[in-house]
Amino acid sequence: RAGSWHLIREGLKVGEEVVTRGGFMIDSSLQITARPAMMSQTPANKNPGHDQFDVPRIVAPHGFTRALGDLVTSYLPLHAALSHDSLSGTLAALPAFSARLKAVRHRDPVWDGYSAGLKAAAERMARSKTIATARAEFYTLSRFMILAVRSYGVDTKEELHLHYCPMARNNKGGWWIAPRPGIENPFFGASMYRCGEDLDLLHRAAKNGSAATGTKPAEGRKP
Repeated sequence: RAGSWHLIREGLKVGEEVVTRGGFMIDSSLQITARPAMMSQTPANKNPGHDQFDVPRIVAPHGFTRALGDLVTSYLPLHAALSHDSLSGTLAALPAFSARLKAVRHRDPVWDGYSAGLKAAAERMARSKTIATARAEFYTLSRFMILAVRSYGVDTKEELHLHYCPMARNNKGGWWIAPRPGIENPFFGASMYRCGEDLDLLHRAAKNGSAATGTKPAEGRKP
């Protein structure tokens, strides 16, 4: 570095552009279109790892974290139905989730990316003819839900855990949000109901039954 200038010795050609601001927003857009992420790169022969969810915390209005809490609450029946191998239950729970998503009025570049990914995944899941297809879309939907909870926090009475199964998606791994520490695997259902790990406590409900504000990072060990 020389003053405000940075010397790039290799890796760029004359005329190529370099992102200096907005990298997180661009990365979110890449993930929405199923293209490789820039901020969580790992070797192709390894599991992508849990650090993909180590995103910056964004302070958001209470009304938004409350709406996000309602969205998570409507997401949990999807998890429950898939863990019990019920395609009909999954499809029946989708309208409530989509309605909650549509009701979220908050706008910012990061949430706009997440909400677009959630909407697209929910719409594809609604067209699922098999539970395998629904589970594939649940993976995408869950990733955006986890990123949203990590980014903003939530206001909900539910206790929320981050769960992981390394054998999901042909051993590529799959993550989801659950309301308790016990594993109820949505990717395998009855065949491997307890397969998985409780990685982290995403949100702790207050002891008096009211919800935590969700404006501070959730307590618990990092994955």
